[in-house]
Amino acid sequence: FMLLYHFLHCTYEHSQVVFIRHHTTAQEVDEQEFFQSRDTGGTLVSSALDLMDKIIASRYPREDWNIYAAQASDGDNWPMDSARWRELLTAKVLPAVLYY
Repeated sequence: FMLLYHFLHCTYEHSQVVFIRHHTTAQEVDEQEFFQSRDTGGTLVSSALDLMDKIIASRYPREDWNIYAAQASDGDNWPMDSARWRELLTAKVLPAVLYY
């Protein structure tokens, strides 16, 4: 993550990083909370992708921004969420970003 963070800040004069934490629900948080919070519980990856889609749509028009997405995960997701996660990723997130 640090390499990506450094690349973005060194390559682009104006960059913004949005941090989304999730377990069963997703929320936008600041950098400190993202790295220091110790939430536990089940994981619904779709909650983070849904929030990411909403943030991109409301704040970052594709014609004005180069959008990069990075996901850090332990690889866990509730099995019943997998179809929704795949749909959000392929239909909403991947078309909106340059790199994922």
